[in-house]
Amino acid sequence: AELQAALAGGATDAVISDHQLPRFGSMQALAMVRAFDPDLPFVLVSGAIGEEVAVATRQAGADDYVMKDKLTRLAPALTHALEAAAARRRQRAAEAALVESEARFRALAANLPGVVFQILSDADRHPLVYLSEAAQRLFGEPIERLLDNPDGFLDRFDPDAAQALRAALTVHSGRLADLRWSGTLPPQNGRG
Repeated sequence: AELQAALAGGATDAVISDHQLPRFGSMQALAMVRAFDPDLPFVLVSGAIGEEVAVATRQAGADDYVMKDKLTRLAPALTHALEAAAARRRQRAAEAALVESEARFRALAANLPGVVFQILSDADRHPLVYLSEAAQRLFGEPIERLLDNPDGFLDRFDPDAAQALRAALTVHSGRLADLRWSGTLPPQNGRG
């Protein structure tokens, strides 16, 4: 109950837990902490912990363990746990920002009148890595099928337009920049 109250209070920077307490052990404390905050630093302190228990607690999410006869290790272990937690939080924030950015990009691309696509330029190959939803309407094929044959994407366009794009890709190769291009489909395709 005290641990739950401390966690709910919101001012907890880290948890240092004894391994064996009456009616409450470190694995129970760790499970409670991880359910509350998967990144909150957790350091286990024990007078007698076997290697199996130490490994099990690390696998369950403890940041470190310190033997009671080596408490001089506690401050460095806690510092390391705080730094690792901060890194985990930054990683989660970066992943969330990336997901949000990708969702905004896809929403923008879905509302543009043309096809938005991304091609990686690699020597003479130009593999396709992204196609907007408009490509399915234009080519009459599911996007997954179009992405399965990325090298054949440019072959769908008029040969002169495809050659112009390949030349532009070669010129822009190695630069991280947008390239605006307009191309036409051959008339026999029936989709113009």
